[in-house]
Amino acid sequence: MNASACHGSCHLKIDDLYDATAQCPVCESTLSRRAVLKIQADPEIWLLHCSVCRAASASWMPRPEVLHEIYRDYYVGKEKQNTMSNADRFARHILHYATKLVFADKKANIIDYGGGDGALALALAHRILKRHPRITVQIAVVDYFPPVTTRDSRIRIERIDRLNELTTDAEIVLASAILEHIPQCCASIRELFSRLCPGGIFYARTPWVVPVARLFPNIDLTFPFHVHDMGGDFWNHVPKTFMLPVDVLRTGPSPIETGYLRNPIRSTVASVLKLPARFEAMFPSRSSGEPFWRLVGGWEMLLRRKSSAYLEGGSIQKQ
Repeated sequence: MNASACHGSCHLKIDDLYDATAQCPVCESTLSRRAVLKIQADPEIWLLHCSVCRAASASWMPRPEVLHEIYRDYYVGKEKQNTMSNADRFARHILHYATKLVFADKKANIIDYGGGDGALALALAHRILKRHPRITVQIAVVDYFPPVTTRDSRIRIERIDRLNELTTDAEIVLASAILEHIPQCCASIRELFSRLCPGGIFYARTPWVVPVARLFPNIDLTFPFHVHDMGGDFWNHVPKTFMLPVDVLRTGPSPIETGYLRNPIRSTVASVLKLPARFEAMFPSRSSGEPFWRLVGGWEMLLRRKSSAYLEGGSIQKQ
């Protein structure tokens, strides 16, 4: 269920949808939300901005059976099943900020939610083993599709159908380009945070296209593949919204998915647009609130859990 720049919108009829206006599907607030961008006409569907969590979500959501049909054959015939052009570059990027990871009992657990073939998590595992060659790494990929294989006996990869089937916590939890796909994603966010070990790293990356779409009205918003828009406003308020005992390691524009060799024009344009936001992120007091520069297309956040508290019923409880 991983996101991809090659997604395209498809028109849904009223029978394919259900009304999602009663509460925010991201934080479950019942406060009124304002319409910020139309994403489909006939039936009319808007992105509604939540004043509590700052996410924008579709006013009508695709029914589960409709989504299942859409995603069932998504990766068939594709040579890769994740959205980053260079998995190792992604792994280096994550571990650059996660320098204080500690692995108990010579084991490292990685949860890769919506990770497609799990190649990003596998690249992380290889990088971790370069630092800690005597540990083992267990990867749980929560997705529809079979994960990649590896010949390294220190790495074990398993596929899990649903998030609630996880049986272990993890030092690293990845939610890269997935949360924007999940209509009622509040439960997923809470479950992911609850699976994070003390001192563990949570990484998420999501599209932030509303500011760009206001300047370029003809841009494809890829509904119903993307049903949420979660930018810097949203992620910078996540610790407060979900009452999380975490340290913010990184908040800023997400890395460029494409490579300069295969997509030079697109990569260059994306890099130029993200540059002011990268400069802004150098000033924590500014970047920790609502970002001034918003034309970045996507946002990422790395958090480190700083206590032995756990998440229950929307608040943190002590163990």
